[in-house]
Amino acid sequence: MSVTYIDSPELVKPYGFSHAAVVPASAKLIYIAGQVACNVKGEMLADGDYAEQTYLALNNVITAVESAGATARDIVNLTLFVVGHNDENMAAVYKGLGKASKEHDLHRMAAAYIGIDKLVVPTGLIEITAVAATED
Repeated sequence: MSVTYIDSPELVKPYGFSHAAVVPASAKLIYIAGQVACNVKGEMLADGDYAEQTYLALNNVITAVESAGATARDIVNLTLFVVGHNDENMAAVYKGLGKASKEHDLHRMAAAYIGIDKLVVPTGLIEITAVAATED
């Protein structure tokens, strides 16, 4: 399936993401609920580690995408909700994203990074939602 990623010259040059993703009307869209860094038993992992929680949460997103019949490369949008946003934490989040991106050969996609006060999971530092698009 052909997804077109657009970086408008009228907007700031994006770093690590695209401004827009255009998905064909025939695509099957898959919406992934917020994923955190927990295992199959619901136990939170990597307490206090932004990079590792990001890596694990994104891996959980990819697992959900794959369970819906798509692949990591079919992800067209990510939204990251990050507790305690500051420059140091943002750098760690990008480190975790980079690790998972290399491992799963992810591409630049439409994305948003949103700083928040807390998650429902008390030790959670990041939650990631996604949209994937694949052939119907």
